[in-house]
Amino acid sequence: MLQILVWPCFCAVLAGLLWAGMFSQLENDRRRLEHTLLGQTAALARAVAKGISLSVSHVDELSAALQTHWERTSHPGDDALFHDAEFARAWLSFVGVANRSGQVVSSMQGAGALPNLAADEYFRLHAQNRSRALHVCTHCSAQDRGDAIIFSRRLDAPDGAFNGVVMLNVKPSYLTSFYDRASFGNSGYLGIRGVHGELYAASLGGREVHQPLLRVGPTLAEPSGARLVDHSDRPRSDQPRLVAWQQIGNFPLFVVVGLSVEESLAPYRSVAVNYTRGARAATWFLAIFALCGALASFTLVRRKHQAQEIRDAYRLATEGANEGFFFLRAVYGRDGTIVDFLIEDCNRTGAALGGVAREQLLGMRLSALPSVSDFMIAAEMPSQIATGRRAMQEGLVQDEWAAAPSSSFRGMWLHRKIMRVGSGLAVTLRDISSAKAHEKNLLAMAHEDALTKLPNRHWLMAFLPLALARARQEHHQLAVFFIDIDNFKQVNDMLGHGAGDALLHVAAMRLKAELRPGDSLARLGGDEFTVVLEQIGDAGDARLVAQRIVEALRRPIEIGTGTAVVGSSIGISLYPGDGEDVDTLLRHADIAMYAAKAAGKGRYCFFEHEQYQSILERVETQSALETAVRNDQFVMYYQPRLSSISGKICGMEALVRWQHPVRGLLPPKEFIALAEASGLIVTLGKLVMEMVCAQIEQWVQMKLPLVPVSFNVSAFEFNNGDVRGQLALCIERHHIHPQEVEIELTESTLVDDKGDAVNALAAIRKMGVKCLVDDFGTGFSSLSQLQRLDTDILKIDQSFTAQLGRTKKAETFFRAIVSMADALDMGVVAEGVETIEQLHLLQLLGCKEVQGYYMCPPVPGPVMAGLLAKRFMMTREGVLL
Repeated sequence: MLQILVWPCFCAVLAGLLWAGMFSQLENDRRRLEHTLLGQTAALARAVAKGISLSVSHVDELSAALQTHWERTSHPGDDALFHDAEFARAWLSFVGVANRSGQVVSSMQGAGALPNLAADEYFRLHAQNRSRALHVCTHCSAQDRGDAIIFSRRLDAPDGAFNGVVMLNVKPSYLTSFYDRASFGNSGYLGIRGVHGELYAASLGGREVHQPLLRVGPTLAEPSGARLVDHSDRPRSDQPRLVAWQQIGNFPLFVVVGLSVEESLAPYRSVAVNYTRGARAATWFLAIFALCGALASFTLVRRKHQAQEIRDAYRLATEGANEGFFFLRAVYGRDGTIVDFLIEDCNRTGAALGGVAREQLLGMRLSALPSVSDFMIAAEMPSQIATGRRAMQEGLVQDEWAAAPSSSFRGMWLHRKIMRVGSGLAVTLRDISSAKAHEKNLLAMAHEDALTKLPNRHWLMAFLPLALARARQEHHQLAVFFIDIDNFKQVNDMLGHGAGDALLHVAAMRLKAELRPGDSLARLGGDEFTVVLEQIGDAGDARLVAQRIVEALRRPIEIGTGTAVVGSSIGISLYPGDGEDVDTLLRHADIAMYAAKAAGKGRYCFFEHEQYQSILERVETQSALETAVRNDQFVMYYQPRLSSISGKICGMEALVRWQHPVRGLLPPKEFIALAEASGLIVTLGKLVMEMVCAQIEQWVQMKLPLVPVSFNVSAFEFNNGDVRGQLALCIERHHIHPQEVEIELTESTLVDDKGDAVNALAAIRKMGVKCLVDDFGTGFSSLSQLQRLDTDILKIDQSFTAQLGRTKKAETFFRAIVSMADALDMGVVAEGVETIEQLHLLQLLGCKEVQGYYMCPPVPGPVMAGLLAKRFMMTREGVLL
């Protein structure tokens, strides 16, 4: 049904697009034509204004001459002037002079009983305004000579006082005589208007009219313009027009030209009619085309339906037969040998397997049917005949085979059974493709990594012995790479397992791209890969491949949640120098990989026998450390910070110890570096934070006088973990105050940060938790950095304290730091105080807090509780204990 509807829907969409495109094109053409016509209308308005300007200038010159003549002569009643030919114009309906009282004293008709002009607006305007410029108005009540445009000027007495006016009444037709049907059309409009929109003259279609074209006058701030006057602007009795206006010279007059839109757009409408006719014709053509297409589709669908009914009927009739059967009769040559086979019978299932009709096969020879000649075997004809001969001799041949690409059975696995029956062969074929595909899938699942589609550990353990055997037989070297993705665990923990899987997929592709043809790559699991390089000349060949892999995995990797920057550590073992069996080569490559990790990651290392013991110890220690973190084998010791003057406990530092089940209590230097290298430092930091807050809560319940307790935060933990969030949860969970907890950060942690340290420290200090700079002096921070980071206390590294009393530079160093800290409003703690001489010097140098074994070594929590109860640690002689 859908096939039948495709053609009508397609043609309907085309027709819609055709009409939409036509209307869009017509609309664009109309707009462009209107824009062009507006320009032409504006040009017409300028041309007419220029012509009328000459006429108005003539009137202006006559009025000026009359004004000048009258002011010089001042002869009331002298009408001889008006008999001049210049005033005997048909377009002048009246010319006269009125005195200061408004009485017409001279005119071209004589000074008879003419009305007084004193009440006329233009007369009053001249009397009140000293301007001598030409004034234009209409509808003067003092003159009854019909419609006229009055041009007037003021007359001045010798003393400058108002002395009357001169006026010239011009017939409106004089100014509208420029109307030309060739330019204006049959319905064109020409009007003369004043600056305030008053209408002086108008002509519509060559006839004088007394109505403005626009409801409002043109904008006087614009001496010219053009626009389309539609139903909202034009009078009801008029039609839409293209209107343009232009000021007439420098006179207070405007010419307004209005052209009929209907007449102007007549060519466009003719084109629109042609477009519409073409669109209608195309629509009819599409309708006929859609009908023909629908009929053709209907016929095709019906035939397919009929064919499907035939196939269904055939399937129902033969669904019990799942094997193809053929009976072949041997064809003998003159020498009595079998040269061919004749197909005497077959069932439809067998014919269907070959993709031909049963009737086509019957009576044909195998040699004449190349498309089905592999009924016997997927090989050349001589081999087929040989297989048939063997079956005739042995009585039975059966096997399984995959059809060749050129075979009619391509892509199929077939089970074939050839059995001699009398003087012929009975051949049965059964499609076992599904079973073979299932077997292949099981084999792939056993030997293929599901994520990266690379061979897995099972494949490697089967492949590597064969590769070693080839290398041994051909006297070649062989290299085994053990590759570990650096920082993968952090990406997996921070961005999620989905991001980790995406990273592994990209890493696998990059590894494959860097290998040579014939090299083998497998994924052992997690972020570990193995590469086997066969037929290498020496270690240099392995070094080149390893370097390419290191560079490839050093580039940033785009994953769904962002960009990950990792790297790779590669361990390399060589056959036969580093081992001659699979287990030894893999173990030595693994050891070399740990050596690469220990050397700083992002590099490759060849196996060396000296590495074995140290790497083994490191691996064992790391494994034990992982167990310790998992089973919480850590305890906290506390070392107080004392006032150098009073001996009062000002605070304490929490120091973690590993309670190793075999080696006993281990200090931080035995395991912190390993925890940072393995990524366990984040989990260990959470444990330390939890134990410190729990200890403070216990001391609060014991009602001991508390002091702030600080604990160390590593650079990796600070830059990659959520220290602020975890600390806030711990404080809330144990119901303690933020002022009772402090964190210590190394100087290098703050210097190496790219800018986030400022925000992180600000967030922690906003909670009320103080921040201490540990091991100050061992890094490269500057005064500006300390001011920017806004920390609270500087703990001077013990290496500088040890120099006190030995060199003057040590005292100068301490004095400078104390002065700087005072300027920055920061506290100073001297670490590693071990002698009374050092303590006395620190007192003299103004260092207010000290910490070291001389006063008190790190002690367990219960011992520290007793010291808190004591509060002071001094002898009677004033020397700190």
